[in-house]
Amino acid sequence: MIMSLSFSQIGRTYPDGHGNRVFFPFSDISFADEVVSFKVGNPAPIDGVGPENVIGIPDYDDAKSNNYCTLGYGGELIVKFTDNVLYDIEGPDLFILEIGPLTEPVDVFISQDSDDWVSVGRTGGGFSSIDIAEYVEKTDVFRYVKVIDIKGKKSGKWPGADIDAIGAIGSSVNFQLNASVSFDTGKSTLKETSKELTDMAEKTGFL
Repeated sequence: MIMSLSFSQIGRTYPDGHGNRVFFPFSDISFADEVVSFKVGNPAPIDGVGPENVIGIPDYDDAKSNNYCTLGYGGELIVKFTDNVLYDIEGPDLFILEIGPLTEPVDVFISQDSDDWVSVGRTGGGFSSIDIAEYVEKTDVFRYVKVIDIKGKKSGKWPGADIDAIGAIGSSVNFQLNASVSFDTGKSTLKETSKELTDMAEKTGFL
């Protein structure tokens, strides 16, 4: 992957859907990039709010009705980080941002390959964080997150957890410079602009 990144974007706070904000050191890169699978629960939400709404930054808006995913009663969602990975840092590592006045907890699992899963606990509803420290090794990295609605209270038209976004605060970014951009033709020394990017990446933890 060839990375294109504005380093001015590093570090940003985002709304949690409940009037608070949370800081993610790697900004927009921190959030899930791809839906791997979705099994809607039964009963399912009447409006069938889709899993693609979980991808990217938290963007819940009361004025909209289609920018989050309702799992349904017992529903399951798996997402993937493609331009970053999840790993253990000091404090919370993973955030499941759920919206709505009636928030339902979910069981959370992480995986390196989407085959072998590690249970890392249960959210408490609403703006919820997970510290994966007691479940993994410091050197482990993960790309996949699975959330399963625990079949709590059935809430009318939208049963199951209503998820806005999934983000990794314990995160590392894939960083690779294109050789054709980094080096002058026929030379083994970095171009000045590429060297500046590399130095900046090292200072900010990208390399």
